[in-house]
Amino acid sequence: MRKLLLVIATAVGATIVKKNLDRSKADKDLWAEATAPKPEAPTTPSSTPAS
Repeated sequence: MRKLLLVIATAVGATIVKKNLDRSKADKDLWAEATAPKPEAPTTPSSTPAS
């Protein structure tokens, strides 16, 4: 009986740790996206006619 409780407690603990790690990774990805430098606007050729 004790072994079964130990296995169940371990499974529950592992599940909680996995959820926290996944949440942490999602937060890091979101933060990296929010703080990433924005790419410069693409330059277009000037509208003046070539001579």
